[in-house]
Amino acid sequence: MNAPDHATLECRELTKIYPAAGGLHRSKNKVRAVANLDLSVRNGETVGLVGESGCGKSTLARLITGMEQPTSGSVLYRGGDVHQLRGKAWTALRRSIQMVLQDSLAALNPRMPVEALVGEPLLIHEPRLSRAERRTAVIGALDAVGIPARMLKRRAHELSGGQRQRIGIARALILDPEVIIWDEPVSALDLSVQAQVLNLIADLQRTRQRSYLFISHDLDVVRHVADRVIVMYLGQVVESGRAEDVYTNPGHPYTAALLSATPQVDRASGRERIVLRGELPTTLPATESRGCPFRSRCWKAAPVCETTPPPLVERPNGPGHLTACHFPMQTSV
Repeated sequence: MNAPDHATLECRELTKIYPAAGGLHRSKNKVRAVANLDLSVRNGETVGLVGESGCGKSTLARLITGMEQPTSGSVLYRGGDVHQLRGKAWTALRRSIQMVLQDSLAALNPRMPVEALVGEPLLIHEPRLSRAERRTAVIGALDAVGIPARMLKRRAHELSGGQRQRIGIARALILDPEVIIWDEPVSALDLSVQAQVLNLIADLQRTRQRSYLFISHDLDVVRHVADRVIVMYLGQVVESGRAEDVYTNPGHPYTAALLSATPQVDRASGRERIVLRGELPTTLPATESRGCPFRSRCWKAAPVCETTPPPLVERPNGPGHLTACHFPMQTSV
């Protein structure tokens, strides 16, 4: 997948290999969390990244934000390699790319009041601001996420899950970042609260036009916010395209299985539930290069799937809709 020239964020052939845990020869046992991954997020676009837990989504988020170094490949922000930045350039990047995490309680210091939690990034990136100026900025960020100023002195344990997640969002927004990585931001919330936070995220996108990478295991959640969808399996992209194309006409069997398990899928389409055989492998050996990574769970698997990795190619009736499968799902008319 070739990223456009105007992409704000790109990953090029990104790979992350870890030593395998346990064993007498740890240095020889390695696993791939992310494998040769290409990804782009355009200015003002929301890209949904979907896959089961353990497929490498959170590793990818840490690579993009510079929290981890890649084994090979690169992450580019505005054309510059994230992992080559140092000093002031690195500090500027940290301001431009922010991440909102799944576990809001763990992400927020329980000893700090809301005002300090949201305003803390300004102490690093805007040290010349007066206390009054910081408070004004904090109140503005809280207002943007629907938290009243009367909660400035509250602490994390005094807030509901939805309120804590809004505080985490305000903390990211206060620096006015160009890119926000949303790492499972609603998975720990009740369904009613999920809807409220998803509506907030969509509203912020409409008003601020920033670039979003929205990571989730839930295709139904991603459907509410994404312009494009990337489906990931064992560290690899198996399908990508416009959200509507992927949802209405999935090309990869894995995508079709995920969609069939979604309660809100359009049942009028007659789509039947697809039950996958076996479990998602916990690791993919670093030396594993032959065949399709999904073959052990796929009902379409054939001998060629054992020996030849399927290329990520464009589907006949979907410009920009890519699928990596030797036997893709039937194209709808």
